[in-house]
Amino acid sequence: RTEARYHEARLPGVGPRQCNRPVPQCGMPETSDHASVARTEATTLDQSAESHLDSLYRAAAGPVNTGYYLPILSRFETNGRVSPSWNWAACVCTLNWMLFRGMWLAALVYLGAVGAVVAVLATAIALTAPPMVASLRWSLWAALATLVLLIPGFFGNAWLYRVYRQRLDQALASTDRLQDACLLLARLSSTRQRLTAIVSINLAMCVLLAIGVWPSGKPMQMGPRTSGAIENLAQPASAAVAAAPV
Repeated sequence: RTEARYHEARLPGVGPRQCNRPVPQCGMPETSDHASVARTEATTLDQSAESHLDSLYRAAAGPVNTGYYLPILSRFETNGRVSPSWNWAACVCTLNWMLFRGMWLAALVYLGAVGAVVAVLATAIALTAPPMVASLRWSLWAALATLVLLIPGFFGNAWLYRVYRQRLDQALASTDRLQDACLLLARLSSTRQRLTAIVSINLAMCVLLAIGVWPSGKPMQMGPRTSGAIENLAQPASAAVAAAPV
């Protein structure tokens, strides 16, 4: 089991057999009381191993929404495999969620996959002869948008688990202390400062987009048109005065 491997690797100076083997006191033969004590000690060690793993995943997830991710990550670790689970943040704000959780490679793969599918669908629609009806085109785009939202929503936690699992392995391979491993994972974890920066960037992009879309040229064009209209109205009047007899 992965928990046992982490526990054995993180107890320097104590081998796995020493952790599970009861030590008789004063050379006396082991009795039923000693066996019950040994079973109690083994159970305590197993609980400690699980708490160590939870501490590692807590450090990897960071302080934001840890209560949601920790049970899911622990379930994946216990089962030894991932399974679909719903994540609203991964569904609605996929790219921002990946950047916030430090899934840099996954974000690039996601952007590349979405861009490739959009390009293929746009090319297919453009080259179709005879041209597709508008309802069919909109249906295809709606289906693509639905998949783009649903796939990260159902499988985002599985992607996140694989990223965190890789970080755990790297942290445990680089240090012999649980506390040091947690510190290494915390440096890569999601922080509130990163969340604030992502929200600020999104707001700035929305403001720039609004400024670019806003029809700012229309008020500037209304002035010359109004003055030109006044001049056109004034020209017939001046011509009539000039043509009048003196």
